[in-house]
Amino acid sequence: MKLVQAGQVNQNLIFSDPEYSMRISLIACLIVAFYNFADAAPSRVWWPQWEIQSSEELYDETKYTSYPIPLMLDGDPKTAWVYSAKKRKYDKQIFASPYGFIFTPSTPLTLDSLRLMNGQNLSRARFLANHRALKIRVTQELPDKKKVTTETKLSDTMGWHAIKLPRHKTKSLKIELLDFKRGNSKNSDVCISELELRDNGKKIDWRMPRLLMFTDGFLGCDASYLITRHGRVLDGIATDVGYEDKWNSSGRYAAGLNGGGNYVWIADVWSGKTIREIKYPENSWPDYKWRNAQTLVIEEPNKENKIVRRRYFKAPNFG
Repeated sequence: MKLVQAGQVNQNLIFSDPEYSMRISLIACLIVAFYNFADAAPSRVWWPQWEIQSSEELYDETKYTSYPIPLMLDGDPKTAWVYSAKKRKYDKQIFASPYGFIFTPSTPLTLDSLRLMNGQNLSRARFLANHRALKIRVTQELPDKKKVTTETKLSDTMGWHAIKLPRHKTKSLKIELLDFKRGNSKNSDVCISELELRDNGKKIDWRMPRLLMFTDGFLGCDASYLITRHGRVLDGIATDVGYEDKWNSSGRYAAGLNGGGNYVWIADVWSGKTIREIKYPENSWPDYKWRNAQTLVIEEPNKENKIVRRRYFKAPNFG
């Protein structure tokens, strides 16, 4: 994950000396945190077709959450996103409400409505126990940087709520929940069971795989994780300068270097499995890239930052 630009000053030194590189990254993170301590950064999940930012800031969680964002996009009304960042700050420069999302497709798409299954729809009892949104604001950011805002009230009922939007090609969509009906439980949470985007009556396919990438919102210094739709962490990505997740061109496979820098993992995101771990000596920091949709290339450098070997791993087993 590219945290700072310092690597461009002396790439040879940073690449060949991981301890130096990690110190540079840490200093950059501390500087960012110092200037941004008043507000939290959004957490986010992403896959090749979508990135979704959330006002939830989750950097001190031991796991993502038991009820993460993918559960309101999975087509199952029995599962739900549940707001998990209790009594925390949020970035007020981005969101007008502590309960907000920004949906950004990989390419602008045309839409004219969204449908929302408000609250926890697992049962009537669960619906009444938790908070439900009564007012929603939707802001469409258009490719020409214009913004169109729609604000509407929601009835306090189970099932789908349809919200008509001006039909535009949209670069990103901000959804903010502004007012609520409080649940009758002592431990009530804000919940959304399902959310759909539509155009001309047709549901827009999220193309969401079983595995996704997630960052927790630590003021731009957050680590990246490979997670399941239910929020279980399968692996992490090195926070050293220059390392990030890499998806193949078809979006089926993802690869990353683990946090310790000693193995490259490859995952089949559609089947939901980690296929292969290619191990190296501790802090060896190999580089990796997709040669094509079926072949991952790993480059192993020596201390002088010279490539000493290229290894090729091919789908489906990456042997």
